[in-house]
Amino acid sequence: MFQPSKRLIVLATGLFVVTLGVAIAQSPSDAPPTQGETKANSIETKIRRALDGAPDGVNSSDPLLDDVLGLIQSRGSILDGSSLDPAMETPLASEQGPSDLDNRARAAECLLRSARLLQRLGPPSASRNELVTKMRHEAGRLLTEAGPPTK
Repeated sequence: MFQPSKRLIVLATGLFVVTLGVAIAQSPSDAPPTQGETKANSIETKIRRALDGAPDGVNSSDPLLDDVLGLIQSRGSILDGSSLDPAMETPLASEQGPSDLDNRARAAECLLRSARLLQRLGPPSASRNELVTKMRHEAGRLLTEAGPPTK
């Protein structure tokens, strides 16, 4: 049978380790950009310059890109004035926090849930029944004082 020599095994193992080491050492970010990536970066740069108002944005060899850049220059960004416009500083509803009505409704809900839990615990007692009644009364008061929601 064929018996590889120790020298051949050591050489093959060494070659494998060196190849694997080079493959691990060179991450994808170290690789030079491909032609498609550089073209995409160039197009992105031209569009960003056109959005920023640079007058020299409409001179590329691509007629479709020229049309897009011309539209951006003549009309501006489609985001201008919309809720997605980064220049608009309107706080979102979630950033404003819950309203007083929401807080009252949440508190009433918690009181009613707690009252139900207390009522289910063990044998009923006079003090527990009184507390459950007060909790239900307070929940009702919170909801009636809040009034109907206004829009």
